[in-house]
Amino acid sequence: MASASTTNADESEIFWTTNPPPIPPALRLLATHAQWAIDASQKSRLFPLQLLHLALASQHCVYHLASELDGEGSDSGSDTDIALDQVETLSGILDDLDDIIETTNNRHAI
Repeated sequence: MASASTTNADESEIFWTTNPPPIPPALRLLATHAQWAIDASQKSRLFPLQLLHLALASQHCVYHLASELDGEGSDSGSDTDIALDQVETLSGILDDLDDIIETTNNRHAI
């Protein structure tokens, strides 16, 4: 098994939780939304770990899109258009996740 020091992965991507990429204006609301989902999922009485996993995955998507929109690996306008389409999709996913978190927080544990 290869250790982290022997892999070819970019360390800035591995440690996004401690060193996130700069968030462009188009993603600031989504980044705040993802952070809220992380905080709210940790307080959930039902399925807190599963909700936290989904919230962290959405935060990872925000960071990945921020990296793409920042120009790293984006050489053409079509790449930016694709990333902006992904921003719209991620926004819908986060809205759905918020609804799920709110529903689980409003339900009484059985």
